Amino acid sequence: MNATVAPAMSTQSDTKEDILIVDDTIANIQFLSSLLVEQGYLVRKALNGPMALQSIHADPPSLILLDINMPGMNGYEVCRVLKENEQLKKIPIIFLSALDSAQDKVQAFQMGGADYITKPFQLEEVIARIENQLALKRAQESLLAQNLTLQRVLEELRQTHLRLLQQEKMAS
Repeated sequence: MNATVAPAMSTQSDTKEDILIVDDTIANIQFLSSLLVEQGYLVRKALNGPMALQSIHADPPSLILLDINMPGMNGYEVCRVLKENEQLKKIPIIFLSALDSAQDKVQAFQMGGADYITKPFQLEEVIARIENQLALKRAQESLLAQNLTLQRVLEELRQTHLRLLQQEKMAS
């Protein structure tokens, strides 16, 4: 795992992106956390599924790095719960797991995962995939805002058109 990586791209508002790491192995969390902090991210940690869900409900992160094999509630279950929640389902989830079969990866995507990285991982790959998912999220949010603006403008045009029609009727 190579630690020489370019700094994280700045976001539109220059606020640091908030990443939640969910893994039952403390060493994995510490390693990833220290590297992501060096890249300029705000990092939160959870050791299990219920702890992750509590943290996410209290303050939704920008992105989640989620291990699959955890005691009690596995990563698939955490992902399912999040994707069933209207307010939380748009948070990108990148599965980080030692499971590397095609079936595991397909299941992760079917559950709603945005990406899948197998352990052991290369830091450059993790950073690139995080940046990719965050860029996609920002683009989706921007498109949503533009759509809302266009809907508002369209409604204003309809109202103006109706007023003009009424004025025409009154004039004639």
